[in-house]
Amino acid sequence: MKERDVFLVPTFITLLDLVEPGGDNDNPVIHLRGKYMIPKSERTIRKAIELRVKIATGADNRYTETSTSRVSMEVEHFIRLGMDPWDALRTTTTMAAELLGIDSYTGTIQAGFEADLIAVSDNPLEDPKALQDVVLIMSNGNMVLNRLPFGKE
Repeated sequence: MKERDVFLVPTFITLLDLVEPGGDNDNPVIHLRGKYMIPKSERTIRKAIELRVKIATGADNRYTETSTSRVSMEVEHFIRLGMDPWDALRTTTTMAAELLGIDSYTGTIQAGFEADLIAVSDNPLEDPKALQDVVLIMSNGNMVLNRLPFGKE
């Protein structure tokens, strides 16, 4: 993958969804399969990080009101598996945009690029769990969610 400049999209959070109660794949047989697959995936991700293979976040599960996983959770797991926090955050932004071939107009914050942004109340480089509590979303320059000022009356 490194030699050919190929991305790894491990869909790790989908595997975790297989073993968590109430997830999109709440099934005893699937739980057993997930328990087998998670350690194998962790080894693959660790090796890819070590080799500096390009990694982007992704998921194969649905997002419903009862889903127990989110793509942003992969950032936390990539850090746990040895990735630098900044590189882990980039798996959801610049690396994902590059993988999809849309990095010429999105994936970074710069003039002339699409304004798809989120704001969280804490620094996700210090606490990646902060990505689970989004307080502001802008999409294409339009405010989609605004919970600011957060924590103030």
